[in-house]
Amino acid sequence: MKAAVVDTERDRAEHIVHLLERYRVLRGVELEISVFHNPVDFVTDYNTPLDLIIIAAEMPIMDGFECASKLRSIDPLVMIIFISSGTRHVMAAFDVEAVGYFVQPVSEAAMFAKLDRIKQYINYRGKKILISTDNGIRIIRSDEIYYVEGSNQYIIYHTSVGNYRVRCTMKSAEQTLGEGFARPTSSFLVNLNYVSQISRGEVRVADAGITISRPKKKAFLERCRTYFGTGFESREVT
Repeated sequence: MKAAVVDTERDRAEHIVHLLERYRVLRGVELEISVFHNPVDFVTDYNTPLDLIIIAAEMPIMDGFECASKLRSIDPLVMIIFISSGTRHVMAAFDVEAVGYFVQPVSEAAMFAKLDRIKQYINYRGKKILISTDNGIRIIRSDEIYYVEGSNQYIIYHTSVGNYRVRCTMKSAEQTLGEGFARPTSSFLVNLNYVSQISRGEVRVADAGITISRPKKKAFLERCRTYFGTGFESREVT
């Protein structure tokens, strides 16, 4: 999980970071934490998809709600928690679809309970991928991707919400997407969750039939066996 703390008040930010670090250690989870003390710069330079942003409601440069509103136009999927000195901004938090609102001081128990629910949702939703298209920045979820098709320095994400051609290598896409994806050929990377059938020399993904190349066959089938477990043989037709 990738999280950011945005707060012009350093002491308050340090307290939230302390809680996040405690959560990482005590829960044994992967958690990357970044801190930003200038909300304007944070929004302007936002180019890495985050899972969670914890924002101070009251800030002199740009208040937390304006910051969150601008973020929503860039990343509609990021989860937002507000830290405030009182309850008067609760309705404004709903307007930007915040998942949490804490009044200072924030207790460890309250923060941990919220982070537990957020982590469960992230695991269910899938990883977020930020891609640069001709029409600007687009954020898609890994569970929306059927397969990735590569050619030279460009790849095409075939997804449930459309196809997106971006400048990227297949190796980089494979590293980003990680487990749950496998390469039947050097030019394709498929989401194993959408595999409906594996027959002689071909894998069916959504409505597409993709060739399984000889050099990739052994590693691809092994990845499938690991992913599907005992259910793999019912999908494989030799």
